[in-house]
Amino acid sequence: EIAAKVLNIFHHMDHSFLSASIPTFRLQVHLRRMVEAGYKVGVVRQMETAALKAVSTNKSKAFERSLCEVYTKATIPVEDVDILGLQHSSSTNTAVYLLAVCEADHGDGS
Repeated sequence: EIAAKVLNIFHHMDHSFLSASIPTFRLQVHLRRMVEAGYKVGVVRQMETAALKAVSTNKSKAFERSLCEVYTKATIPVEDVDILGLQHSSSTNTAVYLLAVCEADHGDGS
């Protein structure tokens, strides 16, 4: 329901789940819109093909799916952001921040 509202797309009940779908080739566009709206976005992918499922021992069960990627404002792919900061690829002009801290014990107290 949230994705349908943010992305302005249709949603419907599918069995007991509320569902909203986008074409896979538009994933990066819609992903960016959700992240810019302030949401953390997870991408869940089907891990089995129909051919593999047909010959497996669990062919009557649901397809296996797995969380493959999680995106936030700090982890959105860099190719979608202008490195010089002159122009952001979306309609909003928000900054992208990422902080990495690495602590190492050198054994000498430093």
